[in-house]
Amino acid sequence: MVEKTTKITLRISEEELNEIDDFLERNPQYGSRSEFLRHSALNFINSQRVFLVNDDDAIHIAKRFENFFKMAVDNGYFTSIESAVNEVIENAMREELLLKMINAKKGGLKSLEKALKDDMEVDREYDKYKF
Repeated sequence: MVEKTTKITLRISEEELNEIDDFLERNPQYGSRSEFLRHSALNFINSQRVFLVNDDDAIHIAKRFENFFKMAVDNGYFTSIESAVNEVIENAMREELLLKMINAKKGGLKSLEKALKDDMEVDREYDKYKF
């Protein structure tokens, strides 16, 4: 978990503070003004980044994983779902999990290719005896 020890001062109007407090009353999952403002600022930063993804390349996460990532973000373990997914991918790459998965699939494909080749040889042998 990221240590949150640095403090900042925020100057806002009384009306803006009331609006934040009203929102927090309806959305208690944020716990405090500080947590809400930190979460909001980081989400805003993420939303302003330029994404090089078109609609066809969008990644859709299974709902159960999305809910898990949302809980992790809401509890402060990550700043966003995007950062959580990126960290999972970084760990997978560091542990060479992707490479292991690809090699396992290659092994399965080679086994399938061998089985198909064996079947073709059996078919050729069978074809010799056609009536």
